[in-house]
Amino acid sequence: MLTSTFGAPLAQKSARAKEITKCIAVFMAKDMRPFSVVENEGFRLLINTLEPKYHIPSRQYFSQTEIPALYKQTKEKVIQTLRQANSIAITTDGWTSRATESFITITAHVITDEWEMLSFVLQTRPLYEAHTGVHIAEILRSAVAEWELERAACGIGVVTDNARNMDVAVREAGLAPHVKCFAHTLNLASQAGLSVPRVHRLLGRVRRVVAFFHRSTTAAAVLTSNQKAMELPQHKLIIDVVTCWNSSLDMLERYLKHQSAVAATLLSPYVRRNAREIDTLDHADINDAEDIVKLLKPMKTATTVLSDEKTPTVSLIVPLKHMIESSMAPNEEDSATVSAMKRAILDNLSNRYTDVYDWLLECTALDPRFRTLPHLEEDLRQDVFRRLREKAVQLSNKTNVTMEEADEGDGGEGTSGPTPAAEQPVNLTGTAEEAEVEQPPPNKKTALEDLLGGTFTEPAVAENLHALNNNHRLTTAAATAASNAGILSRRRYIHRGSGHNRHRTLHYPKGTNIPSLWTNSRPHVNTTHRTSNLSNLRSPPPAPLSITFALLNTRSLTNKSPVISELILDNNIDFLLLTETWQQPSDYYALNQATPTNYCYIAKPRSSGRGGGIAVLHKQSLSVTELDLNLPPMSTFEYLALSLPNSITAILLYRPPKTHPSFLSELSELLTIASSLSNRLLLTGDFNIHVDLPNSPLTPDFLSLLDCFHLTQHINFPTHAKGHTLDLVCSSSLPLSNLRPLPFPLSDHHCILFSAPLPSPHHSTKRSISFRNIKFVNPLTLSQLISSALPPDSAPPSSPDDYAILLDSILSDSLNSMAPWKTITVSFTTSSPWYTSELRTMKQTGRQLERLYKKTHLTVHAEAYKQHISSYRDALLAAKSAHYSTLINSTNRNPRILFSTVKTLLQPPDNNPPSSTDLCNSFLHSFNNKISQINTSLTASITNSFTPPPPTFTLPLPDRPPTPPPHCLFPC
Repeated sequence: MLTSTFGAPLAQKSARAKEITKCIAVFMAKDMRPFSVVENEGFRLLINTLEPKYHIPSRQYFSQTEIPALYKQTKEKVIQTLRQANSIAITTDGWTSRATESFITITAHVITDEWEMLSFVLQTRPLYEAHTGVHIAEILRSAVAEWELERAACGIGVVTDNARNMDVAVREAGLAPHVKCFAHTLNLASQAGLSVPRVHRLLGRVRRVVAFFHRSTTAAAVLTSNQKAMELPQHKLIIDVVTCWNSSLDMLERYLKHQSAVAATLLSPYVRRNAREIDTLDHADINDAEDIVKLLKPMKTATTVLSDEKTPTVSLIVPLKHMIESSMAPNEEDSATVSAMKRAILDNLSNRYTDVYDWLLECTALDPRFRTLPHLEEDLRQDVFRRLREKAVQLSNKTNVTMEEADEGDGGEGTSGPTPAAEQPVNLTGTAEEAEVEQPPPNKKTALEDLLGGTFTEPAVAENLHALNNNHRLTTAAATAASNAGILSRRRYIHRGSGHNRHRTLHYPKGTNIPSLWTNSRPHVNTTHRTSNLSNLRSPPPAPLSITFALLNTRSLTNKSPVISELILDNNIDFLLLTETWQQPSDYYALNQATPTNYCYIAKPRSSGRGGGIAVLHKQSLSVTELDLNLPPMSTFEYLALSLPNSITAILLYRPPKTHPSFLSELSELLTIASSLSNRLLLTGDFNIHVDLPNSPLTPDFLSLLDCFHLTQHINFPTHAKGHTLDLVCSSSLPLSNLRPLPFPLSDHHCILFSAPLPSPHHSTKRSISFRNIKFVNPLTLSQLISSALPPDSAPPSSPDDYAILLDSILSDSLNSMAPWKTITVSFTTSSPWYTSELRTMKQTGRQLERLYKKTHLTVHAEAYKQHISSYRDALLAAKSAHYSTLINSTNRNPRILFSTVKTLLQPPDNNPPSSTDLCNSFLHSFNNKISQINTSLTASITNSFTPPPPTFTLPLPDRPPTPPPHCLFPC
């Protein structure tokens, strides 16, 4: 009856029962559950509720049958995946469990044909014998044989820690190359820095304080109360672990954040009786702790970046090591503690990786983000690129031989498969045509940005690699070389059959086709190898001494965007000035594709149906704004007015070939306004004026107009394919250099490269100021601190002086615990060009004399103050007169600029808001209401105030003449 009602139990060999049993085994394996979980009442209740007819097998069945079968099945899948990989790298890690049992774990890493990195934990074996290199080598050889890791074409790369037994083990096992874990290397270097005697003692003091709060529940409760009173996060203090240097940094950071609450807690009478041997940190200790955190913070960020398991990090070792060594260079402003830490870290880090340094340089060069190797000298950089070329050619030849043998094995019949590597174009410079990019995780990118800075990731001229573009056989070879070296660029190569990508071919002269894979989306693709703005290990690099410009008439951007992007990156162009973009008002696709990562553009589409359209592509790190000159639309040309860094006004102009009589008058009006904005002016573009022919129309009048505005025309070479000079570069008070033409195959105009100096900004005056954050002091807490620190009445000080010294010490200690002294550096910048340091000194002297007079009210001090004020006014007038005289004399040859300057001086712009009757009446009404409120409050205060009794004694006063009544200034 029951069986017919509820159904018969599931047979153990039924499909449903097998599926549930396998799922339980997977649950045990994935969640690391013990075999005894099947005997737990809660687990049995869960399974019985989900499937009442299912009978759970015993724990012995799972441990002896189901889990081994699942392991065997999973192992076969892993081995099959490893067989398909051309090369394999492994990492090893020795560790000790809580039961003090030693183990060694081996993990394999491969890169698939889809450029995805996969990691498999192959095995974890106990180390019952001594941890000798020979014994570990046997385990490594056994793992290589068991998992079929060995490859005939290349070795097996191994990553281990820096222990000597690992060196012996890898050497005995015959594995290579052997790379030490850089995160472990940073751990050793940081431990060396923390072992400096001064730092070791400081950590010990902090550790004692933190340990006290971990032991005492009373202290922890008072600390939480003080954190609430001071509006601090209610966090517990962190105690460090000796083997993990990150924990020491976290302990210092947490202590510094809550030092005021900790100090207040230790001064509490409820806590101090049990913490007599616990002292807070003094001012010098706090400064040292802050310096230690600042010094080690980048190394923690580097450890976080290196812990990424999604992409290989071997290419980061050289850049990170170089950056850390640079940041640890001695500095005159370093304290003795910081100097000692830097020396210890450098001594520990500088001699690492000498045996595989050349190989690491090759890995770094293969990473598109660091391809230029900016930290190397030119001869060393060329040597790295030479070795890469040789290896790539060898690998390409080997690949071709393998493919030919495969073709012969197939009977020589043609196939419609992929094109052989010999027919593929190469581009090892990492330009945008190579592939579409898979975006890296933003948090990892940001961490790397904050760490490295723009020194490594800023694209530069890579002429040494550009020659590889002519070798059409190395694309596949380079990809295979990167895979064999364990380097994975952060990009996914999209093959020709991909549905979400459109393949285009750019047609170069002489029938050369360069394939380009680009996204169809409107925004430009962010390529990882062109990230920028990354610095944390050291101060940002100095600003460039010059700006690189490029002027180009594109004759339409259509189908030329990838080449434009490559032109910018290969020549490290800061500003690319484009004319004749032929951009439609609503079409920004080509412009987006031409803009590399960390660049932006300002564009003006063409206004007519033919020709026209101008744009400026520039680096995001440069401050550029478009200027509104308040001019009517020009009928004879198109222009863009820009404000460049350090008061440089730039005009990009395109004039159609057709001659128009009003061109010179409109250009003169434009230059008049632009010249009044800044004395550094850059005028460039395609003017379609044959300045190489002095007698041609417009040329004499045009050159005369340039001379009127002090503009110098710098182009003295042909800029057009027919030998004419049509694209011009003119400047005023802005010297240009390195002007040279660069042939551009997709236009009849040459690209013009030139450099302009970047004037250094005014240096600011710095001054150190020490202060306390009194606003964070809680008066009640301060009162409690002082009261708890006062001596008992039974033991008062022996003299008033001793009592004063004691009170001063108590007050100082209390304030130091709640509002310690802070020192900041303040910069003062000049607000006006005529305001000099001498005037600033005179102003400071005047303030000192004014304070002295207000304090003493002596006539001699009043006279000194008046005389100094008079001298200061005369100096101000002289400085202003000299400045404006120089400004007017510099423009005496240009009446337009001269009159504009004089008008600006005599009629300065009125920045006051416009007045109106309503505004005045509103102010009057508000003022009357305020006076009425004050009068009402004063009357109520006087009525309710307490009248004091008359004095009980009087002082004799000398006879004085009667004081006349005051004269009222307001009508009654």
